This record gives sequence, C-alpha cells and structure tokens, in this order.
Amino acid sequence: MSVELTCRKMEIRASGLMTLQQAAEYIGVSESYLARRKNPRPKETRLGGKLFFHRDDVDQWIRECRAA
Repeated sequence: MSVELTCRKMEIRASGLMTLQQAAEYIGVSESYLARRKNPRPKETRLGGKLFFHRDDVDQWIRECRAA
C-alpha cells in the first residue's frame, strides 16, 4: 500500500467525511462510476457544490448492496 493511500485512509478515519475521490478509492470503484450512480448511491452531503460522503453511510450502502 502506498504512503499516500495510507495517509488518505488516516484522514478518512479522523473525520469520517470523504471526498468523491476518497469514497471511490475506499469502495474500489472509479470516481466517474460513483458520480454517475443516482440510486442507489451512498447518502451524500454537498458543501460548496462539492460532493462528500460520510464513511458510516458508505459502509451502510455497501452492506445494503451485498444483501440485495
């Protein structure tokens, strides 16, 4: 694992808030895939026109997708 990716994961754990790029890396998909998803997609927060995701919401979305 790269040092940069490790640092990003530490940032995610500290705040729980992820950018679109961080959420895509966390899930293991491309940014464009996650951005295109409308429903279902993890619950999102928009701040200043940018898309953010809470880690708990992303984890819940992953669990729901596995159950489906």
